[in-house]
Amino acid sequence: MNKYAKNHWIPVEISLPDSGRLVQIQTEELPDSTIGCFYAKQGRWSFEERNFSEMNPSLTAIAWREMTETYIMEENVDMEEY
Repeated sequence: MNKYAKNHWIPVEISLPDSGRLVQIQTEELPDSTIGCFYAKQGRWSFEERNFSEMNPSLTAIAWREMTETYIMEENVDMEEY
């Protein structure tokens, strides 16, 4: 079993996501993860944290993982079941 499978984070030294694919990214500089893409041809990451990126354009990606599914509220849910 892959030792990174438990929390699904993949260090960038091990593997990079497909080029242009939206993923969750952990950086050295930000306390929380962010969203972005890796662009293989340019060899660079693009981060959603644009305000922070403008202040500090040298964000360093240390790990990434697949995006989690977005919450979609089911219609006609009986809340008493929960």
